[in-house]
Amino acid sequence: MSITIRSFGHTREGRPVTLLRMENAAGACAEVLDYGARLRSMVVPDRDGKPRDVCLGFDSVAEYEANGDYLGALVGRVANRIGGAAFELGGVRYPLAANSGPNCLHGGIHGFNEAV
Repeated sequence: MSITIRSFGHTREGRPVTLLRMENAAGACAEVLDYGARLRSMVVPDRDGKPRDVCLGFDSVAEYEANGDYLGALVGRVANRIGGAAFELGGVRYPLAANSGPNCLHGGIHGFNEAV
């Protein structure tokens, strides 16, 4: 297996983003960004043995920032919505950031999908 690392650009705040490409001897490869731990590309052989990218991904950080939301990203801290942007544990109510109407989606306003 080979691993190559290259620059993928910068976030609007100027943080550098890195792309890691892993490829095996059979030609299958995966590309992962350190921006949101995103799976950008996954190339595997199709039924005829031709390599095909089976993953949706953008060509720039700017496209992810403008359109990507959670595309290919590690969503964390939670996956899905927490209704009412709050939960109760041990009788204590914990409010969360509401970023999907009245709900908390995938961990709030600044989720792992935006982290470098």
